[in-house]
Amino acid sequence: MDESEDWYIRVAGHVQGNFLLIEVENSYEGNGMVRTGTGLSNIKAVTEKYHGAMNIKTEGKAFVLHALLIISQHSENIP
Repeated sequence: MDESEDWYIRVAGHVQGNFLLIEVENSYEGNGMVRTGTGLSNIKAVTEKYHGAMNIKTEGKAFVLHALLIISQHSENIP
């Protein structure tokens, strides 16, 4: 990204019923293609393990990731 532009990252989590939605938005400069690195691979593995879902998209100069986890099935394993 150009040094004159702002870099940022925003992380939010919301619990709704038996679901936990995690949203990560990060400044991004690219051509719409997102490379899958270690972090995204780990998030994908966790969502699959707990029968959740993951969505990745780019919006202008932002990269947005949504991870949805079902928490009621595994709440006894959460410290």
